[in-house]
Amino acid sequence: MRLPLLNKDDMTKIDLETLYKMVDTFLERGFTYFDTAYMYHFGNSELAMKEAIVKRHKLDSFTLANKLLFVR
Repeated sequence: MRLPLLNKDDMTKIDLETLYKMVDTFLERGFTYFDTAYMYHFGNSELAMKEAIVKRHKLDSFTLANKLLFVR
């Protein structure tokens, strides 16, 4: 999954407001599994997912995989 960008030519600038909406909609529709990895978006994917999911939702409401560690 590629995350929404603020600038289509800069893979490091993730549009967090759009990502928040995507995550909220995904969870509202009953889905709970998210997958990321450090190399996505040049290291910014995990940071964005932390902001969009971990900091905003209860830990028992989702599963987040990051290729090296399985967090629930």
